[in-house]
Amino acid sequence: MSKRLFAAALLPILLALFGCTKNNSQVLLQKITDEEVNYDDNVVPINWDSLDLNVLDDDLAKDLVQAINNANKYAVNTWWTQVKNFDKQQDEEYLSIGGKSEGVIRSISEMARLLAVSLKLNIYDEGITNVPAEEAKTMMMKLVKSLAKAHLANTEDGWGDQWQSAFWAADVGFSGWLFWEDFDAEDQERIKKVVVHEANRFISYDVPYYMDKKGNIIFKGDTKAEENA
Repeated sequence: MSKRLFAAALLPILLALFGCTKNNSQVLLQKITDEEVNYDDNVVPINWDSLDLNVLDDDLAKDLVQAINNANKYAVNTWWTQVKNFDKQQDEEYLSIGGKSEGVIRSISEMARLLAVSLKLNIYDEGITNVPAEEAKTMMMKLVKSLAKAHLANTEDGWGDQWQSAFWAADVGFSGWLFWEDFDAEDQERIKKVVVHEANRFISYDVPYYMDKKGNIIFKGDTKAEENA
């Protein structure tokens, strides 16, 4: 794997491990309907043959891979069975995710991305997690498709249109893209609709700033960098 690809893959994983949250009353609401936007809904799967997926083996990479697999171990064991109790829903095609707040959605979306990136880039280590890669893949895919189905683009009064829900939707979309051909057509459509809906919110976005051009502080103690990123 190239260093650039490796670094790009690690960023969302580190955010999943150390990401911060904050209370935010400003919600970016949909100003246009999804039906008003024309877009090409054709998703091109990744050409994996064009990429070097060998894991880097320098000291820094080894330390990062170890940290990632420590997180994977937590995700497929303690988090799955004790924190979320998703093992109790193993016979269900879609998980009941337990709410639509940031605390609920963000943790699930980032765990899904953690597993998706780890599995697809050959980082996931069964010897550390004690859970077979195929089982971890099943968990990841269930997380992704359950989040997609629960989004308000697919389910009335679902999650979405929140201060950072475009970020969580990016987790869903990117994880789905990595394993695109493994999802059935119905779940693919739901994943696309999540991404499209959250992206459409920014077409007529009024960018929030900490301070205006005259030096007046608009949001004291909040740069708005997270939203604008």
